[in-house]
Amino acid sequence: MKYIRKITRRTLFRLAALLIGLCFIYLFIRNSDLSAIGYHLGRVGFKFFILALVTAMTQVLATAAWRLTFPKPPADISFWSMVFIRLIGENVAIVNPTNIIAGEATKAYLLKKRGVPYADGIASLTLSRFLIVLTGISLILFGVTYCAIRHRSFLLPLIILGGIFLPLISLVITRYRKNTPFISNALGSLVKWWGKASQAPHWVLAVQKLENKILALKSEQPGRLLAALVLSFLQWMPGAVEFFLILQFLGISASFVSVVAVESGVQFFRTLGAFIPGQLGAEEYGNRLMLGIVVGGSGVWLTASILRRSRQLFWLGISIILSLFYFGKPGRKKSYFSKKFLAEPPPL
Repeated sequence: MKYIRKITRRTLFRLAALLIGLCFIYLFIRNSDLSAIGYHLGRVGFKFFILALVTAMTQVLATAAWRLTFPKPPADISFWSMVFIRLIGENVAIVNPTNIIAGEATKAYLLKKRGVPYADGIASLTLSRFLIVLTGISLILFGVTYCAIRHRSFLLPLIILGGIFLPLISLVITRYRKNTPFISNALGSLVKWWGKASQAPHWVLAVQKLENKILALKSEQPGRLLAALVLSFLQWMPGAVEFFLILQFLGISASFVSVVAVESGVQFFRTLGAFIPGQLGAEEYGNRLMLGIVVGGSGVWLTASILRRSRQLFWLGISIILSLFYFGKPGRKKSYFSKKFLAEPPPL
C-alpha cells in the first residue's frame, strides 16, 4: 500500500510538472508571431526528412559506443538490431513517466529476449549512460563558455560550473589512472561521516560496480573505452547539425560552433526537466533562450521547436512499428529485418 501511495505521489508530481510545461509553451506561443512561424515552416517543407535522417546518426553513434561497453559484442545480435532496440528504449523513456529507468529496462529486456543475460545488459547500459552524461557535462561547459564570451551575464555561471566540475573531473581522471574507484569511495565515506548508515547503501554499491566495470575495461581493453568515450561525445553532434540545418533552411546564417553551444544549452534545460514527460516546456525554453542569444528573432525558436518535436514524433512512430516486431519475438529468432533483407539468396 505504501508503495502504491508513493507511485501515486510521483505520478501526480510528474503530471503537475507536465501541466506547468504546457502552460509555459502556451505563454511562449501566445507572445510569438504565428504568421512568421507559418512562413518559416513553409520554407522548410519536405526538407524536414533531411533533419530526420541527420538525427538518426545520434542512434547510430550512441549504439556504436554502447556496443563497445560490452567485454565482447553480443554474438547473436547485429549492430542494426541494437540500433533499433536503442531507438525503442529511448522513445519509451520519452513517453513513460519514469523516464530513463523505463527506457533502460526496455533495452535490457529486449536484449534478454535475444540471449544477453539481464545483468550484462544492465551493466553495459549503465556504463553507456555514464559516458553519455560525462560527455554531456563537457558539452554544457563548452556552451556556457561560449555564452560567457558573447554575454558577460553568463560569466558567473561559467565560474561556478567550472569551479565545481573541472577540479572534480581532473581528480576522477587522476584516480582512475591509478585504478582507484574514487567516486564510490568518496560517497561511502560521506555517508558514513554523515552518520546515516553503518555500511554503504545499495546505491553506493551500484556506483562501485559501475566504477569497477570502467576500471576493468580500461585495464583490459583501453582502446575500447576510449573509442566508446569519443563516440559518446560525437553522438551529441547530430543535434547541433539539426539546429544548423534548420537555420540554413530559414535563411539564417550561424557558425557551427554557435549551434553546438545552442545544443549544449538545450540539453542542459532538458536535463533540468528530466522529471517532466517528454521534457515539455523545458526543451522549448532552452530553444527560446539559446537561439535568442545566438540568432535572435521572435519566431525562430518556435519554428525550431515545432520541427524538432515533429522529428521526435516521427521517430516515435518508427519505434512503435519496430516494437511490434521486437516485443513479439521469443528467444533468439532472427528479426523480421534479418529475414527480409539479410537472408541468403536461393540456390540457382
